[in-house]
Amino acid sequence: MANARSMHVTPHKEGWALKAPSGQAPVSVHPTQRQAIEAGHRAIHDAGGGELLVHARSGEIRDKITVQPPRG
Repeated sequence: MANARSMHVTPHKEGWALKAPSGQAPVSVHPTQRQAIEAGHRAIHDAGGGELLVHARSGEIRDKITVQPPRG
């Protein structure tokens, strides 16, 4: 997965895409928004924490999830 401090969950022709802010191509594509959010949460957590921006089907940001870095 991408090593980013923020990622976006966006609508995709095959479901929902997880994207890095600078990338045009999806990091991954998932059939449901929930699965894309879970994948984004894991990727950001593993990258040391950051934010996951969840878009609605219209493209507007509908939620912003702060992911804490792993403890240790």
